[in-house]
Amino acid sequence: MPQLDFVYYISQFLWLSLSFLFVYTVVSKGLLYYLNLILGNRVERIKSNLNQAKVFSEESEIINNNFNNIIDSAKDEVKHFAKVAKTQSIKIRSKRLIEVESKINVVNNNIIIEIRKDLSNYISSLRNEYAKIVVDFCSKNILLNKNKS
Repeated sequence: MPQLDFVYYISQFLWLSLSFLFVYTVVSKGLLYYLNLILGNRVERIKSNLNQAKVFSEESEIINNNFNNIIDSAKDEVKHFAKVAKTQSIKIRSKRLIEVESKINVVNNNIIIEIRKDLSNYISSLRNEYAKIVVDFCSKNILLNKNKS
């Protein structure tokens, strides 16, 4: 068998060494360079997405705090209006007192219902925005993970 003959060992070793050197050069200079670029871009994109998520989180927190302040001031105004109405109703005779108090209660209930509706709408819009941010962030991470593998 010629492949086991000692005369051919040097030729086989030479071609094995040249083939290995060629494959090593292609992988180390070409493939690893592009893999390094891809991983670098991926890291930058992840950092950018995390920074953007942090900004969105801070913005939503500011909006939420502002909304809570508006709700608190509206509650204070409602309480103030209720107190004023009660003090005015005390001055009215007993017949008029029952009518005024019923009107105040209706107004207060309507205001509270409107505030609850506005609050519910605002919270649902915040949840939708937050869900969009989370979906975008997750989809980008999934794409990054798919690209990674």
